[in-house]
Amino acid sequence: MPKDDYSEARRLWKEADRRLEASEREFSTLFMNCMFGPDAELRRTRKNSPRPCVNVTPPKQPPKK
Repeated sequence: MPKDDYSEARRLWKEADRRLEASEREFSTLFMNCMFGPDAELRRTRKNSPRPCVNVTPPKQPPKK
């Protein structure tokens, strides 16, 4: 297989891969819009509160002697 054929096949593969990724993003956005409304994508990427997530379990107490 000549090098030019390999390069052409690789270029076509990468183009198809880019088109597939774009289609997946478009489908994901469409699904989120249908299920959760037009601003669902924003809600998914935006944090709901400015507070960081904290561990709410109390520390373990040492055993009493």
